[in-house]
Amino acid sequence: MNIADIGRAHLRDALTGKRSSCNVDEWLGDDGQPIKIYWLPLTGAQQKRVEEASTNVDRTCMMLKVRALDEAGSEIFADVPLISLVRDYDYSVVRAIVYIMASDMGQDADDRQEELEKE
Repeated sequence: MNIADIGRAHLRDALTGKRSSCNVDEWLGDDGQPIKIYWLPLTGAQQKRVEEASTNVDRTCMMLKVRALDEAGSEIFADVPLISLVRDYDYSVVRAIVYIMASDMGQDADDRQEELEKE
């Protein structure tokens, strides 16, 4: 197998493997528990969509829009316009989720987030 094939196989395997996730304590579900957001590795196509946004705030919100998945693997914000993510959501929460995604802290994100907040 050549290097190009190895690279494609790596992404294919990563996209079909275990998803990373974090709990969002600020957003509670109907059961009163924090909702869980999932994501897969970032693809070049997703990054291009993010880079098309015109400001840092828009890019952060677009990263959440293109990567955030529910438990079933569906895009949570597929039907939410970018302007709504910018105007109608607490940006500090959006930014924290995207930071965890970018850091790919995964399942241990809650413990690491608590450590960061203590600093």
